Amino acid sequence: MTTILYPCRVISCATGFLLALTLGVNAQTSSPTPASDAQTSKQTETVVVTGTKPTQPETLDTVVSQFIDTHAARDSKTGQFVRDIATGVCPVTMGLPAGFNAFVTARIEAVAKSIGAPAQAVGACKPNVEVLFSDEPQKLVDDLADKTRGAILGVHFVRDSNRISRMTRPIQSWYVTATQSAETSSAPIASSDGTPDVAGKYVLDDAYSIGPTRTVLGSRLDARIQSLIVNVLIVADSNKLKGHDIGPIADYAALLALSQPKSLDGCSDLPSILDMMSDGCSGRPTPIALTDSDIAYLKALYKADLAAQKSGEEESVMNGMENNLSAH
Repeated sequence: MTTILYPCRVISCATGFLLALTLGVNAQTSSPTPASDAQTSKQTETVVVTGTKPTQPETLDTVVSQFIDTHAARDSKTGQFVRDIATGVCPVTMGLPAGFNAFVTARIEAVAKSIGAPAQAVGACKPNVEVLFSDEPQKLVDDLADKTRGAILGVHFVRDSNRISRMTRPIQSWYVTATQSAETSSAPIASSDGTPDVAGKYVLDDAYSIGPTRTVLGSRLDARIQSLIVNVLIVADSNKLKGHDIGPIADYAALLALSQPKSLDGCSDLPSILDMMSDGCSGRPTPIALTDSDIAYLKALYKADLAAQKSGEEESVMNGMENNLSAH
């Protein structure tokens, strides 16, 4: 594994990066992974997982339910589970030497493809997952929040801006979410003031309005809608990550890029790469890569019917994860 030896400052880069996003500049093209580490280079091509699975059905039900409860956040507007937008993830990494940036970006792209999540071609897409390393992470988050008028932080009330933007962890993430119709044959969803979504695709979630709704034409039944992640900001504190291997960090970022965790401090019976930064998991070995449980969960999340009622979507994810674990 290659380790991070020096912190990287990206405050000045972030200003230009934000401008690039505004102007629609494409994500960085891939550059070679750190040539000094053959294992790191190999890991960009293969998704490695670690961990064990329970064997008894009743035990499997319990631990899978617990894992999902700590890993799957629900959208604040719809109460549904969320996953990345159907057009696909487009990651970009900044703040490290070029080879390390490319490694993290490639890792996120590889994990997305391995779990069945849509992924755009890096270098030919507009970034919607930004992984930024900085030795001044709070200033970076504050600058981005200021330049986007808080939009980059996701759904929140203005009075909560300081709390929401506070950088408290070595690696932290913020999610911009939206609501989309799950049926192409019905009327487009609209925000609470009646404004239709962009090109009938989705409506960005807004703290100051009720969740978007849609009614099937000619019916009294509510149409099926689903919640989406349309942008993920991941900020890593280089000061706190000195000496850490880049491989586990990239895997940690990949899980944050592809799902919104309910908690980063939870410690379920099934191991997760999130345990690496969790105080609650200090009594057991720390995973150094995405675990079997992580991959099983992500595959289930991206295959599940997230437009179903709450109990239905939860059952869909749970059954999928159990099947994925049993298949190993």
